[in-house]
Amino acid sequence: MPNSQNTNLTQSQLEIGAIITDGLRELRGAERAVERAQDRLNNSTKSFNQRMHEAGAESRDFKLATASSDAVYNFYRGAVIASLPKADQAAISGKACEAKTALLRYIGARMGAIGKALARMEALANGTKTDGRTKKARAAKAETAKGKAQSTAQDMTPESGTATEADSVLPPQIRDPRMVGLLNMIAQLSIEDQAKCYEVMVKAYDVFLTKSITKK
Repeated sequence: MPNSQNTNLTQSQLEIGAIITDGLRELRGAERAVERAQDRLNNSTKSFNQRMHEAGAESRDFKLATASSDAVYNFYRGAVIASLPKADQAAISGKACEAKTALLRYIGARMGAIGKALARMEALANGTKTDGRTKKARAAKAETAKGKAQSTAQDMTPESGTATEADSVLPPQIRDPRMVGLLNMIAQLSIEDQAKCYEVMVKAYDVFLTKSITKK
């Protein structure tokens, strides 16, 4: 219901503001879901590499030129192929086509990735390499937590005169505190996320502009 602060806004503009708020909340939720999925993938990858190393797998055996024997390399390559869906396995055994080429490229990349991960673990084990990832990961985690805390505290809250606001002065006609807060929040996003917000806002405005014209 309109209050004294948004009486100069049309109903369409109020509805657009609501769509922006809901749309960005949904976008941020999706981004967090992607982050959680990435964390699970990273943990699964780490577990896989550790299991391979503890089982005695050697990095050299995942490259044909350095493998202890062709038989070992081909056996491991066959194990990678066996992890694919039956349809993909059949495509690899079939005639040359784009799908087969893509699958063979994937298999080669997977073999290379396994070999690289094992080589790193071997270097850590024999002391020829130090693990700089732990320190970087901790720093990144701390920075992420700091950013999330700031985002939570500043979510949809207007900021006046702070460095995190948009550089330009907002038009005086924009007086709805929700809109001011939204624009200030967008100003803190990366250029990629700002572009996503722009697309959402343009689509929303087009929809309600059309509805407004239709009503007339």
